[in-house]
Amino acid sequence: MSDDEAHRRRLDDAAAVLRAWVAQQYDEDRLATTPGTAEDRVAEVMHRLRADPAWDGQLPTEEVLLERIRLDMAGEQPGRSPYLEGLVGELREGAVRALGGQPAGAPVVALLARTPFFFARTQEDTGVDDAYLVLLHHRFPLYLDLVARSIAAVVPIGWFVERPSAHEMTWVIENRMHSEPDRTVRTFAEAAVSLAEMRTDVTGGSYPVAPERYAHFTLLLDAALMFVLGHEMAHYEMSHDGPPRPAVERLGFARAPTRAWQELQADELGASIAAWTLRTGRGIPLGVSMLGAWQFFLAWEAFDLSVHVLATGDAEAGFGRFFLEQENAGTDGAYPSISMRRSTLEATVARAAPGDAGLEYFSRTFDLIRQRFLRDTAFHAEHMAAVGPAGRPPTGGHGPGFA
Repeated sequence: MSDDEAHRRRLDDAAAVLRAWVAQQYDEDRLATTPGTAEDRVAEVMHRLRADPAWDGQLPTEEVLLERIRLDMAGEQPGRSPYLEGLVGELREGAVRALGGQPAGAPVVALLARTPFFFARTQEDTGVDDAYLVLLHHRFPLYLDLVARSIAAVVPIGWFVERPSAHEMTWVIENRMHSEPDRTVRTFAEAAVSLAEMRTDVTGGSYPVAPERYAHFTLLLDAALMFVLGHEMAHYEMSHDGPPRPAVERLGFARAPTRAWQELQADELGASIAAWTLRTGRGIPLGVSMLGAWQFFLAWEAFDLSVHVLATGDAEAGFGRFFLEQENAGTDGAYPSISMRRSTLEATVARAAPGDAGLEYFSRTFDLIRQRFLRDTAFHAEHMAAVGPAGRPPTGGHGPGFA
């Protein structure tokens, strides 16, 4: 047996042990990743859309929804995602460049369905050396999928190369939102509010991506999930919850003493891992790879905003609570606000890549999408608070968490 084969076998054995640990620790072994049948989920989605005046005259057919949901559910296994496991394999190659050497541990992704809700979390106190868990709630990848579909439908494919002016981009974004509301703002808002209400599906309002936009959508989704997974890998490699590991000394990083510092440090290194992966493996420039981080930040903001609007029943009041929370977050060394995380990461990346015009361009134009999507999310949440299906949104803190 070669060294590579032996190494892969050790990783497979460690992954099997970690998955068994998850099944026992979280009582996940008796529940499929996505509960219910495709037909059940179609019925729930159609019932909700018929009750929402925003969809009047725009309802999809049950056949279209059933095709989309069956595609999502195809090949599902409890706790497993071949797609995410493939991204982790790519990221381990990029991590060698970002960390200045081999990673200290191998990440194993596990999807959870029964646990209290959170976005993503690193778990390393499992008794397995040199391997650790990246835990994600099974709704989270579906949510980012819808975010990426919405943005792919808004942004022209040539945007990455042609870089039209802000005025031109504003016109294009507004035009596409008006001409294809069901594939843009409605899909995004429906996804965020569904997640905030903790409903069993996060697929309402989603549609197949047009063939000419599929590669565009796939890149956006891959970039977002690579940032999330890279962030979790960074927690482990930076020894945030474990013994000292080589990357800390190799990179010259100080060991972060507070939660806020750890999150900002994991953002920086996670973005670097994702960027190196996309650059060396796919030839994607830095400005485009950073769209992954910005998509995640927007997805979390929309979720958090939905929670506040659902709790108050009013879009304006929800925005007020949302902005107040953002201002106060991180002041005591605890979890930093999304605005702080984004501005800190942008400043760090700008220092690492001075003069990269693409980075500034994509940041500025992405803000156009962010402002419109958040506004429509607030209005949709206000409507659902008044007439939507019963459901109690989570309260307090920063929602699902990303640790």
